[in-house]
Amino acid sequence: MFERVLKIALVAACAIALFGITACEIPAVGEQVAAPQISLESGVYYGPQEVTITCEDGDATIRYTTDGSNPGETAGTLYEGPFQINYGCTVKAIACKPNKRPSVIPAGSYTIPLVITSGNYDNGTTDIPCYWLGNVRTDLPIDGVLGGNGTESYPYAGSIYTSGYYWIPYPEGAGTLQIPCYWRNTTRVDLFSPTDGYDGNANAIMVINGTVYTAGSYDDGSGSYKPCYWINTTRYDLEIPGNWAMVNDLFVSNGIVYTCGSYATTEGQMIPCYWTGTFKTDLPGNADMYTGAFGIFISGQTVFTSGHLWDGSKIFPCYWVGTNRTDLSGDGVHHAGARRLFVYNGTIYTSGMYSDGSQFIPCYWTGTVKTDLPGASGDLLHVSGAYDICVSIGTVYTAGMWYDGSKHVACYWTDTTRTDLPADGSAHAVANTIYMY
Repeated sequence: MFERVLKIALVAACAIALFGITACEIPAVGEQVAAPQISLESGVYYGPQEVTITCEDGDATIRYTTDGSNPGETAGTLYEGPFQINYGCTVKAIACKPNKRPSVIPAGSYTIPLVITSGNYDNGTTDIPCYWLGNVRTDLPIDGVLGGNGTESYPYAGSIYTSGYYWIPYPEGAGTLQIPCYWRNTTRVDLFSPTDGYDGNANAIMVINGTVYTAGSYDDGSGSYKPCYWINTTRYDLEIPGNWAMVNDLFVSNGIVYTCGSYATTEGQMIPCYWTGTFKTDLPGNADMYTGAFGIFISGQTVFTSGHLWDGSKIFPCYWVGTNRTDLSGDGVHHAGARRLFVYNGTIYTSGMYSDGSQFIPCYWTGTVKTDLPGASGDLLHVSGAYDICVSIGTVYTAGMWYDGSKHVACYWTDTTRTDLPADGSAHAVANTIYMY
């Protein structure tokens, strides 16, 4: 018996000497440390959450991890007080104490959809393109001081890709050029060289299997505005019968690029449409300067688009399933507009805004049922609106801006709860799009 105990002691001593194993990690014969208690129950949460870890053995040392790995006496983060989690993760904890066996390792698993929004803000001098992860803002680099805009952000493989544009002085005289581009995190990729003399914008982006798709329009110097999309930096022009068109959104499905927007006929009419690849499909509606398709979504083999039309007295919102139009309504009397849409479990959700005759009210529609969002403009001189929408785990997220009486404030809404996004604090800001990560 003595020899067996001695042998165990010698093995333990060798393990400590050779591998740096500590007493907490070697199961002792004595009592086990009480299991630490993680305050936050496993589940789905919206927004940042605070986690507290306690242990009945008051003088025990607690370590924890948030990546699902097992903590130990030297592995993981030393717990020194409550901490915040901002995204989905698994928290594990262990308690250690001299002369006791380490505790069991409890775990808490949390799903927290991470809100990604993109837009710009005025810093008092110029418009700064940016994106927000939750409420943490990242400014995007531009050349010069003329400003820019982040039109849409899309996460892929740990990076945030953002489409947009920025302005530079015209190389050969007065005026400015608008350069379409995208950013991978904060590294900018120009879709035109500033020396080309082209003017354009990139209004939407998706990244599929490492390939970057963007869409927008450009002026090649002839005075016409041409619709297009880019695969990485290779441009593909879209079919139009006239010499002016605008692309507002993009969706890639099964290797096919779908885009939507509007174009001007030679008679000066505006026609809402979408493109499958480079081939155009007109959408039914009155042809007028206020007409356009602003959002596109593909579900199965069906193309969904959203936008607004003119009925002769007011602008009104709508969406199309294929080419079948469904009209939406604000207050039924005054102007209203629809921006982007999202399809979830067969239901169409559409973002937008409407006027009640005294102010603009941000809103979204579930099918044809309208839900008002807090943040009405308070007057008709300033707009409050929801410009993009998505649905995650049954929760509706929208992004846009509202007018606080002195400036436009970038924000997003979780169902009807508004979260303001940090900007300069004294000047205008807008969130153009939203994505749940």
